[in-house]
Amino acid sequence: MNSQLAAVSDMLQGNLHPYFSGTSAAMAANWTMNEYHDKIGGNPVSSGHTGVISEVGWPTAPASAVYGASSVPGLDSLQTLVDSFVCQANTAGIPYYWFEFKDEPWKQDPAVPVEPYWGIFDKDGKLKIKIPDCIAP
Repeated sequence: MNSQLAAVSDMLQGNLHPYFSGTSAAMAANWTMNEYHDKIGGNPVSSGHTGVISEVGWPTAPASAVYGASSVPGLDSLQTLVDSFVCQANTAGIPYYWFEFKDEPWKQDPAVPVEPYWGIFDKDGKLKIKIPDCIAP
């Protein structure tokens, strides 16, 4: 995204998945915030909307599906991103949509083995992580 696109847009939004950047879970919130400020927030639109992170998340399986040098699927990695991103984004007033509500086993794709496992709930609706206790936007 850039200032030329912003000039003809009502709002900018983007899917910012740190897993696909190859970053570690420990650095995922910083990567996401930097991408937001660079690609979305750094390109104001005439309507004054600040822009939205339309998808952010981290897969929890399979552990063997390491992406890049450091992106490792897993519950600990998801928890790390949630713990470091949610309160930071809420405090900054950055709107986001978490990807995704629950695991979707039907999304089998050998080329992208993590696709079914992005939920904060498992396929049966059981919460996989602890939700941080911070102020919601």
